[in-house]
Amino acid sequence: MSLGRIAEYELIEPLGRGGMGVVFKARDSRLDRVVALKVLPEHLSASREHRTRFLREARAEAGLSHASIAACYDVGEAPAEPADVLEPGSPGPHPDRLLYLAMEYVPGQDLQEIIDGPPMRIEQVLDLAIQIAAGLEAAHDAGIVHRDLKPTNVRVTPDGRIKVLDFGLARVLETAPPGMRPSSGLTSEGRVLGTAAYMAPEQANGKPADRRSDLFSFGVLLYQMITGHLPFNGATDMEVFYAAANEEPTPLTRYAANVPDELQRIVRKLLAKDPGRRYQSAHEVGTDLERLRRDPAPPIRRRPSPARAALAMGLVIAATVAGVWAWQHLSSGPRASLAVMPFRNRTGDPGMDDLGEGIAADVLGNLVRGSRINVASMSSAMAAPGNGSPETVARELGVKSVLEGTLRREGPRVLLDVALVQNGVVRWTKRYDYSLSGLLEIERDISDQVARSLAGGLAPRAVAQPHTEPRALSAYTLYLRAGAALEDADDPRAGDRALELYQKALDQDPDFALAWAGRSLALVKVWARDKTPETLRQAEEAANRAVRLSPQLLEARVARAQVYRATSRYAESIRELEAVLQVNPNWDEALLQLAWSQRDAGNLNAAEAALRKAVQLRPDYWRNWNALGALRFRRADYRGAADAFRQIVRIFPEKNRGYEQLAAVQLAQGDYAGAAATYERLPRPVQDAILASNIGSAYFYLKRFGEAERYYHLAVSLEPREPTLRINLGDLLLHMGAADSARAAYRDAVALDEALLHDDPQNPARRLHYAVALAKAGDCAGARTSLASARPGLPADDAESAHIVARVEALCGRRADAIAALRRALKLGVSPRMVRAEDEFRALTIDPEIQALMAGR
Repeated sequence: MSLGRIAEYELIEPLGRGGMGVVFKARDSRLDRVVALKVLPEHLSASREHRTRFLREARAEAGLSHASIAACYDVGEAPAEPADVLEPGSPGPHPDRLLYLAMEYVPGQDLQEIIDGPPMRIEQVLDLAIQIAAGLEAAHDAGIVHRDLKPTNVRVTPDGRIKVLDFGLARVLETAPPGMRPSSGLTSEGRVLGTAAYMAPEQANGKPADRRSDLFSFGVLLYQMITGHLPFNGATDMEVFYAAANEEPTPLTRYAANVPDELQRIVRKLLAKDPGRRYQSAHEVGTDLERLRRDPAPPIRRRPSPARAALAMGLVIAATVAGVWAWQHLSSGPRASLAVMPFRNRTGDPGMDDLGEGIAADVLGNLVRGSRINVASMSSAMAAPGNGSPETVARELGVKSVLEGTLRREGPRVLLDVALVQNGVVRWTKRYDYSLSGLLEIERDISDQVARSLAGGLAPRAVAQPHTEPRALSAYTLYLRAGAALEDADDPRAGDRALELYQKALDQDPDFALAWAGRSLALVKVWARDKTPETLRQAEEAANRAVRLSPQLLEARVARAQVYRATSRYAESIRELEAVLQVNPNWDEALLQLAWSQRDAGNLNAAEAALRKAVQLRPDYWRNWNALGALRFRRADYRGAADAFRQIVRIFPEKNRGYEQLAAVQLAQGDYAGAAATYERLPRPVQDAILASNIGSAYFYLKRFGEAERYYHLAVSLEPREPTLRINLGDLLLHMGAADSARAAYRDAVALDEALLHDDPQNPARRLHYAVALAKAGDCAGARTSLASARPGLPADDAESAHIVARVEALCGRRADAIAALRRALKLGVSPRMVRAEDEFRALTIDPEIQALMAGR
């Protein structure tokens, strides 16, 4: 039965009704096809603004062509008959002229119907989400922002394909192609357009929506697909807006079991309050979702990866640092330990988000400089569960106490409530009347009160240090914002954003020592990403400036120590960190930094001593145990390493990290089947290159070459500038008979090593790995030269280095030298079972002396 006609379209049935019109299922009589006909009634089209927006939607949709976006066929204006189908039962005259838009008719269900049904499987969530991300990417690339993405604007066809509908609120950006850009005054910015439950905070505040606003809506939609619940709720739209701008959503795991860690991270990043902390493009989201879908079995890990075990035809452990000590000896006598959580902003003003985090960061700095409390770093505190209780945070970070604070508004006043929680009990709390002019005094008082509660009070130096406080409060605010930006571990451009803010603070006060130290740390972060020598030079200049301005400023000394370590000046780095620990010997973060510098300097015993103390100070912090196990791993003390990694399982039996590290120990001992079985039991996808390489190596030694190739290629794609991963791939290709491809992989490794050595020519570990690459590529003269330059900097008790030296000598046919190096490696603990499996030693295994070594004689 026909409901009437609009132009050439016969109306079949209504499909939906909204603020921008009515949608009908209709038949195009000219082409004999079914379409979705969206109609804008005349009482709306009489408004120039609504008519213009409707036509802009038509132009926007007509310009889009993508499998995940419903196609636009036609736009026009025509009389309607009968009119009452548009406004049934409404009094007064009905419209007789209508604007219409003919779109692709998409059979199937709204996404909302699927969400309201049985719980969705993770695989289904990922499949649909990847398609939505692809559609958004196409729209954004065309310069179009949807501004009303929600489940009812997403159709799912019977075969599982996604179609994003209804760009009725679409905003055409200035970057759009000519002819699709809005003329002046037509974007209606300053008005709230969209659906409250899916609206980004900046959009709800009337600010211009951009691509990142759509990504926030995508985050809400993804949260709802996983849990069946909305992340932000309220009785009114204003309450929903307030929750989205100020409250953290309930963790996904509250509603859904077995949600992968990586999927939780993706949703958190999409729902970030600050657009700068969200994903910056739909392409980035889609890439992460694809990676998650690609490898559903092994575990996800987020950097830093403290025990990085990479197999280059064998095992090359790129250890962070560590040693292991019996649990009963290391856990005695824990000291005062504290996590300072970023202070929450509940004022309703998103502009105060950075301020809350900055106040917490400064309180933390005061406590580090002026007390002997072991304070967790702000980066680890910010990575703790965002909606966790103090007890949850304390467990996550292995601390005894947690300091938390909340900024809230009470009439015209802004109040800061602070509480110190220890073992679930509030030990101290205080309310402050917040004002920017009194901020420094507030921070001092909080720091002193916490120190009095835990360690007897602050030392005088924490109250008055020259040049740590800016002359202009605006510079201080910029410094706080920069520090908050620098802590964003998810944003590869966090260092750049922090640099810009630190520079603005220094423009206002060139003698602000804390800002110079922060600038150095930001530059080091940028250098770690880009490996540009000039960046490192600027980082050193900034750190030196901070030290000259305030010689006792611990942040400045740590910043300079990091620069020294990055430029292989290990003795100078060690001196700086020892000076820091003289001020606060109970700061385990500084002890970890010291251990890394001692390790890189070849002082493995000193590194282990620093790590033993770090574990004593914070025995329930898994990262300390992880570092400890890694150093023992490097020294081939596999039993000791396993003991340390079991402590991670003790602390977090629900996480994969401890099991993953134990699998690496199995691998190093030649238990390839056991390692593969452990890896295969891990339930989460792989995002770490070294983990991917280790899994590939387990399969390699089991002669499951197809699976090995998959993981080796994944490792190279995840970390394309790491030469060792190219060597691994080359070894596999050689075994598979692809000699030319193997040689190309070895040449790539040589080129990558040369580029890294250009920036850090004195690094003995890098020179040692360069020797392997050269030997694999057939340049034994170059390999021997590189080996000779590396030897003086190699620790005498480093089993890993001895093993690599033996491989280079064997590859280059130097039998006597290879036997001598191999004897030393086996004596230090390298597994004979692994050596038997390595191609490099195959020609030597017929030698009676080697056979005796293998047998342990």
